[in-house]
Amino acid sequence: MSAEYIKSLVQVQLLELYKKILKASKKAEKAVSESAAHAAVVSSSSPQIEVHAAVVPASTVSA
Repeated sequence: MSAEYIKSLVQVQLLELYKKILKASKKAEKAVSESAAHAAVVSSSSPQIEVHAAVVPASTVSA
């Protein structure tokens, strides 16, 4: 086998690997965005806890 033939085989393999990585990356990106959307829905549908601070006149607080 010539060096050029081996070089072309390696380039084809690298291209196939790049395509697989790109596909996996797109799947991961989609999963992350779906997960974030799900978290937003869950947090918006969850009961909200409100905290109210009591206002105390300064004259009633001893230092």
